[in-house]
Parts: sequence; C-alpha cells; structure tokens
Amino acid sequence: MERNVQLRRELLAEVEAVAPTLAEHAADSEGLARLNAPSIEALRKTRLLRFICPEERGGDEADPITQLEIIEALARIDGSAAWSVGIMAATSMIVAAFLPLASGKTIFASGVPPMAGMLASRGARSPSTAATVSPAVGLSAAASIMRIGSSRRQLCQGSLSRRRFVSLSCLEIRL
Repeated sequence: MERNVQLRRELLAEVEAVAPTLAEHAADSEGLARLNAPSIEALRKTRLLRFICPEERGGDEADPITQLEIIEALARIDGSAAWSVGIMAATSMIVAAFLPLASGKTIFASGVPPMAGMLASRGARSPSTAATVSPAVGLSAAASIMRIGSSRRQLCQGSLSRRRFVSLSCLEIRL
C-alpha cells in the first residue's frame, strides 16, 4: 500500500513537471490531431508512458487508483495528452502480458518503448439483419511501437494469447 502511495506521488510530480509544456502546446496538438513533437518529447522524459507496464518488463506496474489519478491529472491539463498517455501506457501493459517470452525480451530489452495500439471487436455482419454481431471470442489486440530508430522488424506469431479472449496478431518494431 505504501509503495502505491509513493509511486502515485512520484508520478503526479512528473505530471506537474510536464504540465507547462502540455498546456503550451495543447492548441497546436489539437490542430495537428495528434500530440506535437515537444509534447511527446516531454512525456518521453518521464515514466508516464510506461507507468502501467509490469515491473518485470521495466514499467512501474501502477495500481488502478494511481492509473486513474494520473490520467485525471493529465486530463485537467490537456484531454488529448491524457487520452494518448492512457493508450500508450495501457498498450505497453497488454503487449508485456501477452507476447511470448522471447519476443518480449527483444522488445523490452532496453526498457519500455512508447507503444500505441487498440482493442477491437472481431464483429461479423449478419446477412439477414445487416447488423454487427460480436462473436464470443471477444477482442483482438494489435499494437505497433512508435518510431524509435530506423531499422524495422515484424513479429507475427498468429495467436499469442494466454487467454482465449485476447490475441496479439502482429507487432511492428522499429529499433
């Protein structure tokens, strides 16, 4: 419990540290429909892009209350930054949890890289009603690591899930 409180304080201090940059560039990021370069660079200098990722992969493994408080604090500054950090931090957690051990060691070898991804229903059209029907298998996940360098590899393993309802089908790595 004390670890969670201490981590929360540290991460909230990091939010305060990037607040001026995020606030200054919020309008520009809004116009670009993505976070601008100064905002991303400020966030990359913090632990905010990896605070949800498991400790064994180099993250902070923040508890759910801390996660919500961090995203809420960011949202008070810039809603888009909060949304982006939430997606990137959660994607690192999903990738860390569901990749095969060897692939995980490659991706997380030098820390938690910035990642973005999505969970989406594997729905199917019903010919009789033309309505979208979500099958019981649930969600599939795809994640891509944001540009880190120039070389590029792909790890496509088919179904990599440890749980039936989530699969990670392809992960693009830029090293």
